[in-house]
Amino acid sequence: MIPFVELNEAVELLRNGASIKQSDYAGGTPISRIETIANWNVNPERCGYADMSEDDFPNHILQDGDILISHINSTKHLGKCAMYKGVPEKLIHGMNLLCLRVNADVANPGYIYRVLSSREFRKQLSRITKNSVNQSSFTVPNYKALQIPLPSLKEQKRIAAILDKADAIHRKRQQAIDLTDQLLRSVFLDMFGDPVTNPKGWRKELFGNLGAWASGGTPSRKQKEYFQGDINWYSAGELNTRYVESSIEKITKSAIEESAAKLFKSGSILLGMYDTAAFKSSILKTDSACNQACANLDPNDLLSVEWFYSYISISKDHYLRLRRGVRQKNFNLGMIKEFELPLPPIEKQIEFEKICKSILEVGIDSIEHNKFTNSLFNSLVQKAFNGELTYKIKAA
Repeated sequence: MIPFVELNEAVELLRNGASIKQSDYAGGTPISRIETIANWNVNPERCGYADMSEDDFPNHILQDGDILISHINSTKHLGKCAMYKGVPEKLIHGMNLLCLRVNADVANPGYIYRVLSSREFRKQLSRITKNSVNQSSFTVPNYKALQIPLPSLKEQKRIAAILDKADAIHRKRQQAIDLTDQLLRSVFLDMFGDPVTNPKGWRKELFGNLGAWASGGTPSRKQKEYFQGDINWYSAGELNTRYVESSIEKITKSAIEESAAKLFKSGSILLGMYDTAAFKSSILKTDSACNQACANLDPNDLLSVEWFYSYISISKDHYLRLRRGVRQKNFNLGMIKEFELPLPPIEKQIEFEKICKSILEVGIDSIEHNKFTNSLFNSLVQKAFNGELTYKIKAA
């Protein structure tokens, strides 16, 4: 088995960045900020500026292999990280992100990045997280004390190379899925026009008249047995794809019978209502439940659920402007039912649905392969950190 040690043993430097007031109209050398970590990568388009040059902060210029870590953020984004790989060419390490530089004598940056971004490592964060009203955080000493698997340097490099290849396959599959989504959007706009300006003059209809609406519920956490079933129970944060068929948490039939949770039909659609998940949506592939942050629509004869999903995806920004709240901007079920939309005849929606399904049949292989490669990647990560990946390679 691979030995586990404190992260500190693999670290040369771990610190917060320079405190620099950034401006929307400034130039100079880019500066990292919380948004710079996007999809586990350093996004050069999400850097800040303050008319500073690298000479102003020579000790805070990132080096290839440095790992940026979010240590002050909302709980779900806490601990996200990205490895700097020389893009942009010069980048000043700014406040509110930690910079970790590995000890090159004992650790490989690519391997440590994979460890820090793994689900197994991030499970430890709850033990060191301090929660406040608007954000969560952890301290550098507590983070450095977390446990990581640390094999020999040679083995780290081999594991990192394998995981990089698996990740590259996953990203290519995701690109194919994104292209499918773009094609569907193009077909929708060609057939129905812009859903906000409604240039084709479709009649207006209330959301509330499109079918049966209901919100979900959360069974009591005190009854642990409620969460030991096989019925999908979704949170709004899981509504990331056109279809969903397996939730992170699952509940029992008794949880539905004895709480506010409800069982919704396969083929109905879930719609997020709260905060950053507002108006995220997914179509259910199986009878499922959800929490109170989701609304469910079981469509009637006026509506094709495939058409409605595409409509929501394209017009989302328009409805987000209607949210209410100060600290957290939300919808509620009553608000959603009062929203209007331009509704084409059901025959026209069905025509789009048929085109949609034919396009998705081509793209479904990419979607299924993406699920497979994502599952494979997570399996490889776990095997690597348990020492099993090494054994299987040698035995082959």
